[in-house]
Amino acid sequence: MTGLLGLTSPPPCAPGHVLHTVVIYLAPGDYHRFHSPTEWVAHERRHIKGQLLPVHKLAIKFVPELYTANERVVVYGEWEHGFFSYTAGVCVFYCVSMSVYSCVCLYVVVCKAL
Repeated sequence: MTGLLGLTSPPPCAPGHVLHTVVIYLAPGDYHRFHSPTEWVAHERRHIKGQLLPVHKLAIKFVPELYTANERVVVYGEWEHGFFSYTAGVCVFYCVSMSVYSCVCLYVVVCKAL
């Protein structure tokens, strides 16, 4: 998880709690907007440069740590249970651009769930 988030050490976690990661694959024809799954406060945004490798099933099977190798934007913050991060997108082969709205001058952005 630290590699995906671009961290050198694991994010803080309260005793007795665990951190979870969810990866949702969006095929080229799918809806590609990201929405917040909960209310949280974002404190930092990081652009992590990387490869532009395809993320289809075959590539995932043969490329170790594929998601950590690809270019992405990670937003770090807090929610009611502590640390929260959102990897806004993993750029892949044929990805022309990626935009993170409301985060151009990110100091504190409150993200509301839909």
